[in-house]
Amino acid sequence: MRADVSRQVRGGCDVQRVEHRRQAAHLYCSLVGTAEDLLYLTQGITYAELTERLRQRFGTREQHEKFRLELKFRSKKSTESLQHLAGVEQKLTRLANQSADVATRGILARDGFIDALDDRQLQIDIRRQNPTLLDTALTLAMKLDVLTR
Repeated sequence: MRADVSRQVRGGCDVQRVEHRRQAAHLYCSLVGTAEDLLYLTQGITYAELTERLRQRFGTREQHEKFRLELKFRSKKSTESLQHLAGVEQKLTRLANQSADVATRGILARDGFIDALDDRQLQIDIRRQNPTLLDTALTLAMKLDVLTR
């Protein structure tokens, strides 16, 4: 009985090794662009090592901080429209806070949008109106921007 169990375990391990090789081959063939370039820098590594390197380079978990910093230091460019700024803020907020619920991300996007405005008085005027949504803050910003020109 013991020999049968040992043979089954070895057979299972062989199947698992084949599966990992197949997964690795599929992954290697699927990579393009900068992810493909990573292959040339890391030749001779295992499937597990490759997936870990890809996760570190491109995984959202490691990039949350990057997106948070972009949000924190983002400011409206002089040539940028308010609509574009709102869209960028919404996208960065989603990327930086993927585990947050929709309502929380909405609040963060709204606050990020107001903070990114390049006119301090406009920021204050919008905050006085107490908008609850990003779209409301955007609409107020557009109206106030037209009125102050």
